[in-house]
Amino acid sequence: MLGIVHTSSSTIPVKIPERIKAAVSSQAFSDNPKDFRFDLCWVVSDVSSILKKGVGSVNLVHHAWVFDDIMPGQRRFMQVPVGVFNLDDQKWLGRLLPAEKAGKGDRDAPIESVSNMRVSVHADKRNKWVMCCSPNNARIHFDSALPAIAFWSTAVNHEAKPPKVLIQLNWMLLGRPSKLYSQLQSCQTLGALLNYMATPEGRAEISTELGGEGPINALLNAFGAL
Repeated sequence: MLGIVHTSSSTIPVKIPERIKAAVSSQAFSDNPKDFRFDLCWVVSDVSSILKKGVGSVNLVHHAWVFDDIMPGQRRFMQVPVGVFNLDDQKWLGRLLPAEKAGKGDRDAPIESVSNMRVSVHADKRNKWVMCCSPNNARIHFDSALPAIAFWSTAVNHEAKPPKVLIQLNWMLLGRPSKLYSQLQSCQTLGALLNYMATPEGRAEISTELGGEGPINALLNAFGAL
C-alpha cells in the first residue's frame, strides 16, 4: 500500500459518477434514496509483487472498513453489497474483465453493478491474536501486461445507523512508476499532489506511467480540481 486518502462527503464536497451513486442507491437501499452520505477513499497500491506470472487477478478487501471496531479474537461476518465500476474514460472502459471461467458462488466482484458478498473477519486457528479476512471472494480480473489498472469500487455496511457507504477510487500499479512514487513521498498534502497532477508537466509524467489520463481525471474530478 503506497497511499490512502479517506474523507467523507459530509466533510468536504466530493463528486463521483452519477451512475455509481444510482447503482448503490437502487441495489443497496430499500427506499432508493437519490442522495446519501458516503466515505470517499483514494487508494494507491503496488500489486506487482503478488501477481502470478501472466495472471491479472486480486481480491478486494473492504473488511477493515466494514468492521472498523472489531477486537482481536472476535468473529464478525455480514452480507455486504459490493460492486466495481470502470472509469468514465473511453480508453479505460473494459479494463475490468470477466473471469475466464465461472467462479464458485459469489467469488467474483460484479462489474458495473452491486450485489451482496460475504465479508468475514475472524481469528486465525493457529493464533487467536492474528486476524484473518475471508472468504476468497470479491475478485477482480484484468490484463496483467498493463502498467496499471484503475477503477471504482463500492461497499455498504447496513448494520451502521445510518448505513455506511464506501466509494473508493483504486489505482493498482502493476509496474514501477518512479515519478508517482516520488510525488507520493514528497508532497506533504493532498492539495499539493492534486496541484502537481493538474499541471501540464505533472499530468504528462503520471499519465505516461499509468498508461493514460483516465485515473488522473477521475481523481481531480472527485476532489473538484478539474
